[in-house]
Formats: sequence, structure tokens, C-alpha cells
Amino acid sequence: MIEPRGRLRFRRRHRLLKTPEFKQVRHYGTRVATRLLILYLRENDGVNARLGVVASKKVGNAVRRNRCKRLVREVFRINRHLFPEATDIVAIVKRKRVYPGYQAYESDFISGVNSVSANTQMDR
Repeated sequence: MIEPRGRLRFRRRHRLLKTPEFKQVRHYGTRVATRLLILYLRENDGVNARLGVVASKKVGNAVRRNRCKRLVREVFRINRHLFPEATDIVAIVKRKRVYPGYQAYESDFISGVNSVSANTQMDR
């Protein structure tokens, strides 16, 4: 089924934008490590799930870092309906010798968020 236009956009209200927001999620959030990502999840006061992505210089050059961040944002954008509402998510990309594609990031991201959601009282 084709989604209505604009439904799957990654709008500003779905992003973590400021450093204090990232720090708050990392400090007070629940942490889960997957093969490719480290995820921090924390409930927020809003109605939207929000995502912030971090890729340090250890991941690679700017092209590689941006590609990893783009893939993680795409996973969130396409699968937003699977994640708990009113949740802030910070995804930290791990350094790898071989950089996987969309499917690997998708399975890691979804399984990581679901494992945290199953262990806490976050609603779906």
C-alpha cells in the first residue's frame, strides 16, 4: 500500500536537535547495544518518537559517517509506526571494518528498540 504523501517524512518534530536533548537521553535513558549500534531510549513529554544519530570520526571519513547516519534515519523514517510513541532515541553508530547496508541496520535497530520496549513500560 502506498502511504499518503508526506506521511513518511523525517520532519523536525521527529528529530533530536540540541546537545542537551542528546545528553539527557544518554544520561537518563535505557541503553542497549546491538551488533552495529548503541541505542539509548527515554520517554519524552511530547507525542512523537524522536531520533538523534551520532557517528564519531572513529567510524570513518565524512562520507562513511554520513552514509551510516542516513541509513539509520531511513530505518527510523520507514518503520516509525513500530516504535513507541513519545520516545526519544539516540543511536550511536559503532565502528566496523565492513559497513553493512540498509537491511542490517534495520534488523539491528528494530530488535534493539523492541528489546528495550519489552523490558520497560514503554507503550507501543
